[in-house]
Amino acid sequence: MNALNAEALALSEDYEAVLEAQYSGTLDTQDSLATAAMADSLFGQLVSRAELLHGFWNNQRATRIATADTLLSQATSLPGTAIFEANEKTVLETALELAVSGETQLSTAQRAALEQIAEQCFYAGGDAVAAARNMLNHYDGPEAYDDDLLCQGGAPRHASSGPAQGLKVWPNPSTGVISVVSATPVQKWYCSMPAAA
Repeated sequence: MNALNAEALALSEDYEAVLEAQYSGTLDTQDSLATAAMADSLFGQLVSRAELLHGFWNNQRATRIATADTLLSQATSLPGTAIFEANEKTVLETALELAVSGETQLSTAQRAALEQIAEQCFYAGGDAVAAARNMLNHYDGPEAYDDDLLCQGGAPRHASSGPAQGLKVWPNPSTGVISVVSATPVQKWYCSMPAAA
């Protein structure tokens, strides 16, 4: 693939140089005819390489879609009896549905299913909670989740009024650097860090 790209680039540069010589007005008639024939030959080679590249990318896309479609049919047959298994199944199915369809936006049903998972306490919901949040952040932008409150049965996201309004924190959860954006000035910051093991 890289060799084909490099060959197409070299042909393109040669073609541009030949065209420049052809239209510079410094060639006599015989040289001009030879240059025109060379330009036609290079153009034909460029078209050939472009068709090969186009075919390669179409085959790659078809292979990815077929693989995702196969995985999607396998994922739908997974049992998913425990909540964390059901969550993983839903996140996996959503990701594969998007890959197969080529959609760049979540459907209403996909968004609702992911939000339901993202608003769970990660102790019960498992790793799929973070995966659902990441997918929602990717498609809808960052959203803050208060895991302390979630795991105590509280409201899933920041309240619609009060000091946290317009506050976005991501990634959440995180073991490293986080980003915080607030629509209003923040009076106090509290940070809760897990105890060292």
